[in-house]
Amino acid sequence: RMWFAIWEGHGYLAALIPVLNFFLFSLIESVLPEDHFLLGLFICTGFSSYLLWIIGKRLNKKKRLLDPETNEEVILIHNHSLFFIKIQYWGLLLGIFTVFGSILWIFDS
Repeated sequence: RMWFAIWEGHGYLAALIPVLNFFLFSLIESVLPEDHFLLGLFICTGFSSYLLWIIGKRLNKKKRLLDPETNEEVILIHNHSLFFIKIQYWGLLLGIFTVFGSILWIFDS
């Protein structure tokens, strides 16, 4: 069995940032009261979502350059994606998950 990930550019950050953020959260979760564990987890995923959105928007920004020889505008388009989904949209998906999870947690408590 072979497992592989498909990414382009710095698309691996869409998986790396939430994983690293979760490990940082797991280091500090021991100081949280037990009934606030999910709140801390939602804050962690919300922060990961924010980071992915900002980093994705910056990395996938179109750059406009002017060719000095022909005076024509050249547009450079970068694609940083994981499983064919751009980084900023991974942030959006994670943010939607965080909001729905938080709402369920609030109404469950």
